[in-house]
Amino acid sequence: MAVQITLNQAGAPAGVPGQAREDFATGLAVVATSSGGAYTAYQWELLDVPTDYVAVSHSIAGLSAPGGAATNILPIDLTGTYKLRLSVDSGSGLGATADDVAEITFYAGAALAALSYQLPRRKPAFGEKLEHNVSQAAGLGGIINWRGWAEELDRWFDVIIQLYADMVTIKSIGTWICEQQLVIADGQTVFDTVHDVTHIGKTCAHFFVNGLEIPKDEYNVTTVAGHGRVTLVLAGTTPPMVTGWEVEIRYLQV
Repeated sequence: MAVQITLNQAGAPAGVPGQAREDFATGLAVVATSSGGAYTAYQWELLDVPTDYVAVSHSIAGLSAPGGAATNILPIDLTGTYKLRLSVDSGSGLGATADDVAEITFYAGAALAALSYQLPRRKPAFGEKLEHNVSQAAGLGGIINWRGWAEELDRWFDVIIQLYADMVTIKSIGTWICEQQLVIADGQTVFDTVHDVTHIGKTCAHFFVNGLEIPKDEYNVTTVAGHGRVTLVLAGTTPPMVTGWEVEIRYLQV
């Protein structure tokens, strides 16, 4: 009998031998167990782990017992797909036959969207083929995914198509205007614009002082006769305006 991998995690339903998972959480170890027979040797390999391209780092997940009949994969520190291989010795050496090698994937992180055109979606693992054989939605027959990575790629295309459809329906609410002014008095907080602004309230305005955006402040935008008025509400450690500073104000014109 061919070797199979069973995946489990605390708090999740019991795993099925040979079936991938996408219902795992980050922060909890995943337990991988071999099944299918009595073997004289085992070798586990973690073939791929998620990458955080914003932080420029990979998951640091590893195997607690790479030579055991079961192993923990931990830490499950990043959202994404993890790919695992098990080679066993059934009498002819480690991984000597096709039945002596099994590969499987699991996803850990926020629950994937039920609708194919919505996020979050799963990124397939490097080299993934048919390993991610999770059960499909009832509308797809409820059977296991026999199309592998192509199933998830189809869903990503659905997301792109939906985003494009949404973009073409967006209506313009104004034109971004950029004005440059000099601070005429120390501590100045009120700046009048040439045009009316599209929305009043604490929206649609950004201040850039000497080329740097002022963070964590609030801008109260009002409309006055013939123009808009933007009031800067200083917060935290933001320095007060100094006479002669160049201020760039960006806002939406009516």
